[in-house]
Amino acid sequence: MSESCLTVSQLLKEDYIIPLYQRNFAWTYDEIEQLIVDVADACVEKKDAYYIGTLVVDADNKIIDGQQRTTALTLIALALKEYDSKDHIHLTFEARKTSDETLKKLLEYAKKSNEEVNFDSSNELSIGFNNAVRALKKVVDDEKKLNRGDLANYLFYNVKIFKTELANDLDLNLYFERFNSRGEQLQAHEIIKAQMMDVLKDNEDEAQKFARIWEICSQMDKAVILSFKHKSKPKDESLECEKIFSDYYDDYQLKDIYNKMETTEIGRHKLVDYLKSDKMGTEGGQENDLSTDLPTYRSLVNFETFLFYAFYITENESSENITLDDKKLLATFEEKLRGLKDDKKHDWVIKFSENLLRLRFIFDNFIIQNTYEDNKRDEINWTLKKVTRQDKKYGRIYIAINFEINTFSDLNTEIIQLQSMFAVTFTSNRDTKWLYKTMSYLFKNSEKLSDKNFSKKFKDFLEKLAVEFAEERIFAKDEKSIRTYQEGISVYAFNFIDYILWTKRNDKSFEGVFSNANQFKFKYRQSIEHWYPQNPNESENDLKKIDDENLLHSIGNLCITTQRQNSQFSNLPPKSKASWKNDFSDQSLKLQWMKHITDDSDWSETQIENMKSEIEKIVNDFIESVK
Repeated sequence: MSESCLTVSQLLKEDYIIPLYQRNFAWTYDEIEQLIVDVADACVEKKDAYYIGTLVVDADNKIIDGQQRTTALTLIALALKEYDSKDHIHLTFEARKTSDETLKKLLEYAKKSNEEVNFDSSNELSIGFNNAVRALKKVVDDEKKLNRGDLANYLFYNVKIFKTELANDLDLNLYFERFNSRGEQLQAHEIIKAQMMDVLKDNEDEAQKFARIWEICSQMDKAVILSFKHKSKPKDESLECEKIFSDYYDDYQLKDIYNKMETTEIGRHKLVDYLKSDKMGTEGGQENDLSTDLPTYRSLVNFETFLFYAFYITENESSENITLDDKKLLATFEEKLRGLKDDKKHDWVIKFSENLLRLRFIFDNFIIQNTYEDNKRDEINWTLKKVTRQDKKYGRIYIAINFEINTFSDLNTEIIQLQSMFAVTFTSNRDTKWLYKTMSYLFKNSEKLSDKNFSKKFKDFLEKLAVEFAEERIFAKDEKSIRTYQEGISVYAFNFIDYILWTKRNDKSFEGVFSNANQFKFKYRQSIEHWYPQNPNESENDLKKIDDENLLHSIGNLCITTQRQNSQFSNLPPKSKASWKNDFSDQSLKLQWMKHITDDSDWSETQIENMKSEIEKIVNDFIESVK
């Protein structure tokens, strides 16, 4: 598979064949007018480029996808009488002589600037051409009052289309099923890819490698190492995988990536192999390769957010100065490329793409994942495992890639707890500065990631980050007491407290308090509940309303649950809540603590005050110990 970014001028100078299986041109006046409006608006706004969509062809330049847009652009160029290729039409139709003849007549018209045309209205290309003529008059001449020469110049040299050439052995039915192009403006990350490939257009080898890195990294539910061909036997020469990631896949610096990558052959067959398997294995489907048994997982963030990480890390930007808003992604990259001199753009694009692959490899090995089935998260199956090479024997000795070993031989559980604490709190992509800070730390320490003592350093970093977030989010103005419900206490406060309680799970003072703290997992608990209800039904449960609202709404009386359980608790008295479910082992540790107290005595103002004092003490003591 090869990819390139073409201006409309370049597109009109290349010859393409529209296969017989493609439907006739079907765009209506409305669709042609909208295309002209979009281009005219971009021209008026003086955008450097307007990316209009995709064109997918095979090795013989037969159009697989994007025929409607390509034909529309041809008709608009002819209607403008500015068609570049004066000698021949760049589109031909398989077994459609009438369509070929119509385009030839339209080309003759384009050469004669003062003549009007009125072809048989029953021909779809003639109809499309006349629609283009009408739309140009309405939009360009009457409404926007644009000079047609200016519009034509912008259309030919600033409007760009992303062209993909597929391998000859591609199963087209599978292609359309899984990768069908859209008839609309490209998404932001696709435009960024096209802009960067445009910078590398003079070096086909680099452009192909860039496209491979981008495609590999964009598959956020698969480990990137699986997209590189590894050697099949220990005695074999190293292949691309070993050259890039080292013989045992433990080099996280990934130096000199472009010189170690391969191009055409592997690149062209990767998509085919991917389409033919629901599970992404290594290149070529190597015999007895257990890497195909690897699980699919749900990434903590989408690809757009990960591009932000790579961008800001390349720019060495502090977290205080970043945005993770998807809507600003394109503008962020465009501003950077505009600000670079032409002789600097190439090196920056290469550097960025190499950093992108480095970060994804680090991400795959040092950031927790959450497996899922049927597109549903398994909320407690947090894993942190690293890629390993395993030499196996199945009739012969062969090499397998596996993610079966914990990333850290010690403290792996602690690191999972810290990361999952952040993950279940900050669920929006734009709210993942914790992950950006973590990725920045790992990237800066990439040469130390294989050290035996790195687990301790990483755990210390994450705990300090947890404290930093706590100091920013959970305290009231006195910076010692925890915010009340009325002061906007955050979900993070409860998850931070649960982590502290988890670290103290074996203390004698908590003996018998928790159901099974060793098995505690962070889940997506987002509902804050008053254990003693705000508005008790006095007639039914003999509870009096607590008059001290500061106490009622304090951390001593608050817990966190799932939304479903919150509605089930309703205004029940604490005793009823505690007996609602015998097994509280999958609940928040703080909630388990409150249940334990309620089981032994009535939950009253005294218990609330004591809980408030104890929670604030253990939180402040933990913060001091981490600092």
